[in-house]
Amino acid sequence: MIGTVDAFYLPATGAMPRRLVGKEQLPRALAVQQAGGQIASLLGAPLGAVLVAAAGLTGAAFADAATFAIVLVVLVCVRPAHDVERSPVRRVSCRGSRRGADRRGGSGPAARAAADGRRRVFLLPVVSLLNPLVAREHGWSAGVAGLVAGGQSLGVIAVALVVARRGTLGRIGVGAASGLCGAALGIAAVATAGTPAVAVAGGLVVGAGSGMFACHIGPLVLTHAPGTHLARLQALLVLVQSLALVVGNNALGALADAQGARAAAAVCATGACAAGITALTLNPLRRLRRQ
Repeated sequence: MIGTVDAFYLPATGAMPRRLVGKEQLPRALAVQQAGGQIASLLGAPLGAVLVAAAGLTGAAFADAATFAIVLVVLVCVRPAHDVERSPVRRVSCRGSRRGADRRGGSGPAARAAADGRRRVFLLPVVSLLNPLVAREHGWSAGVAGLVAGGQSLGVIAVALVVARRGTLGRIGVGAASGLCGAALGIAAVATAGTPAVAVAGGLVVGAGSGMFACHIGPLVLTHAPGTHLARLQALLVLVQSLALVVGNNALGALADAQGARAAAAVCATGACAAGITALTLNPLRRLRRQ
């Protein structure tokens, strides 16, 4: 049920920032959104533990439902400040929707760069799947694994706050690609770390690179996408990334079982670096500038 709700929620929430702030403030608004999400994730786990300890799982679930009700009231009250042209209500294929977005907005290179699941599949499983397995292989405690995850969140928050303050790089496509390369270095550091301190430092670098990528790829897609296809393009991105994760998580988990978590992390580092370097060689992406 949660997945079904997300299938409706994620495309809508992905398209909404452009309607709230317009194109000029979009990079900074997305950076603030990214920082807020990471802060919520960073604080949510310990607060949830306190809630479970105090009220049990049932009490925590009711508290969670109450916060969703508050969000629902806020969403009902929000009125977008910027109108966009709606696409005609008709059934189209995913390929047709993508062609329509490319044709109307000239955003083919940007949309394809963001929709390419290979770039995401090497970043997202590192936090949720591989880092805990790497910590277990080293014999480190759960606290160390938590510090590595916390370091990644702090790296994302730091970069997002800088972007919120100063804006993205002028060459926004180069910023996204450079973030992938930086994240690859961090993943490699975590995979080869001999001490918890090195692993936490690697986690910070992973977070900084991931934040750099996210804070540049989001505005790159939303700014160049036509207003008529904002939600459809976001739905396409969710579809491609979700399918990539279904394949990637299972493949990386199997590799970690067979060869160890560090080998799987090395594959992620190599894949992220290759994706970043490939993006840097694409002239349409490399020449894209911040509007």
